[in-house]
Amino acid sequence: MNIDRKNYELFDYYNTLPTHIKKYIDSSDVHISTVGELMLIAEHYNQQQEEPDEF
Repeated sequence: MNIDRKNYELFDYYNTLPTHIKKYIDSSDVHISTVGELMLIAEHYNQQQEEPDEF
């Protein structure tokens, strides 16, 4: 995980996320520095999981 733990607002929000999203973020190499970035990543992950396969 590459989240700034000194940013308490960001880290607090990260701790509210479901485990499967935290695992997704933890396994990535992305650096997250704002709550907005974290929200977008979590929302993007949720949308990917909800879309049915078209093939």
